[in-house]
Amino acid sequence: MVEAGKATYLSLCAACHLPSLKGKTESPAAIGPDLTDDIWIHGAEPTNVFHTVDAGVLVKGMPAWGPVLGTEKSVQVVAFILSHHDAP
Repeated sequence: MVEAGKATYLSLCAACHLPSLKGKTESPAAIGPDLTDDIWIHGAEPTNVFHTVDAGVLVKGMPAWGPVLGTEKSVQVVAFILSHHDAP
């Protein structure tokens, strides 16, 4: 599941959050926030992260990936992200 999420992340999410998942922390030119630090803007629970991927945050430029990816691929992306972070 994590490996499948990695493939999707690298093809769609890395453009804004970088392949390292470090986003703006690593490069000020990056659009997305760091997904490896302790700051979870929209909540750190897996359901919060899923909702962010699924519904997006349009006011911040985060597209709603749910309609594109579907539930299974969205869950895989969340698994990949959380595999790089100590979620509560």
